[in-house]
Formats: sequence, structure tokens, C-alpha cells
Amino acid sequence: MPVERNDFQGSGERRTSRRGLVTGVAAAAGGAALGAVALPAAASASAGQAVIQGTTNFVGAVGTGLSSTTTTSSTLEVSNTASGSNGRALTCTGGSVLGAAISSGGTHAMLVTASNSNAYAAILTASTSTTGNGGALLVQSNSSHNTALRVIGSGATSANLAAPFSIGVDVAADYPVNMTGTRSDFYTLTTVGGKGLYARSGTVAITTDGNGQFNGNVDITGTLTNPMATMTIDHPADPANKTLNHALVASPEAKTVYDGVVTADADGNATVRLPAYFGLLNGDFRYQLTAIGAAAPNLHVATEIAGNAFTVAGAPANTKVSWQVTGIRKDPYARDNPVTVEKPKPTSGSFLFPSGYGQPPSASTSAVERQQHTRTTGQRL
Repeated sequence: MPVERNDFQGSGERRTSRRGLVTGVAAAAGGAALGAVALPAAASASAGQAVIQGTTNFVGAVGTGLSSTTTTSSTLEVSNTASGSNGRALTCTGGSVLGAAISSGGTHAMLVTASNSNAYAAILTASTSTTGNGGALLVQSNSSHNTALRVIGSGATSANLAAPFSIGVDVAADYPVNMTGTRSDFYTLTTVGGKGLYARSGTVAITTDGNGQFNGNVDITGTLTNPMATMTIDHPADPANKTLNHALVASPEAKTVYDGVVTADADGNATVRLPAYFGLLNGDFRYQLTAIGAAAPNLHVATEIAGNAFTVAGAPANTKVSWQVTGIRKDPYARDNPVTVEKPKPTSGSFLFPSGYGQPPSASTSAVERQQHTRTTGQRL
């Protein structure tokens, strides 16, 4: 009897190989004569050899399998050459279990390549509409020596910069990236050049609950806000075992401070010269004068600041005078971004330092923001 080629009855029905069916029936008939049904032999497809359903597959604990020893091509290749964006070369449906599990004992478990400049190598979609802890992608490393996710951008030019890693959402209330871990070194982002991390938002680009550490320079274009600005250095008297901590001076205005020592002449007069940029940066001046080594009840500012200089008079002859001048910034940035001394909280009922006011941690500003996010989007952070 001639063996017919594969023929399918329609996209909605289960695809069954007639050739495999004929072979299976023959095998069953032969086995029945011996009192048992023989299983199909294990597949051992060479490069380029056709795989016929139902005859060269092997059946075991993993279901239906296909093995090959080829090192120059693929064990199984599935292609769809039709035009359009809705075609599928391969569809794996797992129902309530995994649709596909891919593993490798050698190098890479999976290589995904997109040859079109406007195409993605992989599109991962979480289609469930219910609230939960799932997502479109879960990347996990079961080895303490391997990185769970490594993203490399290559082929960048000055005209078309590659973006190695881009995460974002279209809902303003959502947090684009949510990372949770218990190890202090759990997440590492390394770049050879350029910016290691770029975050952009119309409100808050990055929010962290915990301490932050920058081993390098920090450049902030905008306002730096914190409850206590401090300086920490190695303690000059015991640098190997102690640190020296100082609080920085705060002011309700964008104040600048200049000081120094000048020596009065024989008439008790002296001229204090300030930096060339002083008048462009500052306004609304304040003065402090102190004579060193002798009382100077007549010491005073003789002429106020003009041309980035002012004069003092009334000092004892040849006496040192300690002076201090403060100003208020009037440069364009300070002018357009004045300090707002008192303002309402965007999250009413929250506290930056809840324990200091006898409040629980749930009353902290970050906790209240997370609660509002959950109520607004249904997503728990």
C-alpha cells in the first residue's frame, strides 16, 4: 500500500500524520500477534534527515522526544515563510502548566535572533487580567556564580545609540522597575562607558526604600532635599579606626558665605576684595567685622560692596580684621527655583520620620505612597 504524505484536515483539528498512523497500526498488529504492542523506536535524526511523526520519536518520562548528535545544524527546525505579522513558526501551549521548558547542559539554552531592525527578538506577554505576583518575565539564577540577567547593547554609533536595557510602562502611577532582594550585593548594574542607569519620569524617576551609596561623584541638576546633610571623612586623629562627622549649615535662603582676614593700614582703613563673579552671583549682603589683638569700638564698614569690593575703617593701626560677608544667590537658576520654606505634603498624614512622632512604620511617606499606588492601580509593591 502506498504511504500517503502528511495531510491535515483544518487548523481547528488535531494534526495527525497518516504515515505515522499507518506505521502505528502495522506495529500494533505485529505486536498483537506476539501478545504485546511494541513502542516506536527512539529517534536518531542525522543532519537533514526528515522526522516522520509516530515512527522515529521515542516515548518516555518526558513524553515524546527527539534526539540528535548533529553539531552543525539544528535537531529540529520549524519555519514559516509566509508574509505578515500574525504567522507563527511554532506555538507551544501548556494550559495550566509550562508551555515550553528549554535547557542545555552545554553553552546557551536558547538563542533568539531578530534580523529585522524594527523587530524584537522576543516578545513576552502576561495576558492575565487578575492581580497577582506574576509577570511577563521571570529570570532566575540557581547558581551563586552566575548572573540571573545580563543585558549587553552592541553596535552603537553616534547616529544611532543602542539602548542595552529599557524598561517602562505607560501608566503614570506605575513603578517601571520593582526589584526585591535580601542580599546586599544582589543586584549589580555595570557599564564600561556612558550612563549605567538612566531613569526618566514626570514625577519621581527613582524611589528607594533603604540606604544608598555612591562610590564616585554625584551630579544633581535640581534641588537636593534631605533631613540632615552631613560631611563624613576619615578622622584626622585616628583615620584607620574612626570617622569625623559634621552637619552642614542650613538656611531658609540660598545663602552664600565668604570670609577672610585683612590688615588695616596706619589710618585704620582696609579694602576687602571679593571674587570677580561675586556681584553677578549674590545680592542682599550682610557684614561681620572683628578686630584681632585689640579692641576696636569704632570698627565699621565704611563703604558697602561695589565693584566686588568694600572698605572697613576705625580699626587700630596695622590691626588684623576678620571679616565675613553673606549674600543671597540671584543667578538664573536660584531666581527661577526659589526655596519654598513651608509647603503641604503631597501625601497627607504621612511622616518622613514617623518614629520621632510616635507613629508606626506604615505611616512613613514611602509606605503611604505604596498604599496609594495599590489603591490606584491594583498592583501591590
